[in-house]
Amino acid sequence: MDNNPSGQAGFNFTMIPTCVRGTMRKRHIVLLAFVATLIPCLASSIHAQAPIPVIYKNKQYSFSFTLPASWKGYTIVTGTWQGTATKGSPPGPTSIERGTALRIRNPQWTQDDPHEDIPIWIFTHDQWNRTQNESLIVSAAPFPPSELGHNARFVFALPPRYSYDNLTGVEEVLKIIGDHPLHAF
Repeated sequence: MDNNPSGQAGFNFTMIPTCVRGTMRKRHIVLLAFVATLIPCLASSIHAQAPIPVIYKNKQYSFSFTLPASWKGYTIVTGTWQGTATKGSPPGPTSIERGTALRIRNPQWTQDDPHEDIPIWIFTHDQWNRTQNESLIVSAAPFPPSELGHNARFVFALPPRYSYDNLTGVEEVLKIIGDHPLHAF
């Protein structure tokens, strides 16, 4: 390595015979071509491993709900929850209260094979406070709905015992709920 014409310490490439240098260059080119073909494959496999979630946005009530990619094509079923005011209200028809009940329906749901829905009951803050102090009863369950989130106008909740029917997909719904998917704005 003392024959380095540049005078710098290090490896002198000119010391390698020309036939070996050509083989090394060919190997480098083949290696680079191989790596170049792997990059798109690696990128697509990384993308395939992280499916893009589906986002349900509700502008009327100002919240979004994150769903797994497998829920693409979900539907929204709109209904009503009903409750009875118990304390400080006279008995009779004036003591009935109602609110919006949404269900996010799994796209695999059919009449012959119903899948577990994700229910979201919507309360005003006043209604919510009364469910918590048991002056508004919205279910026969011995416990009130559980909060998913809230914004300045509404509280979003899961009804009691919503998953007790053990329909297909109940475990998936419980996992989705466990990931805290509701984002109020």
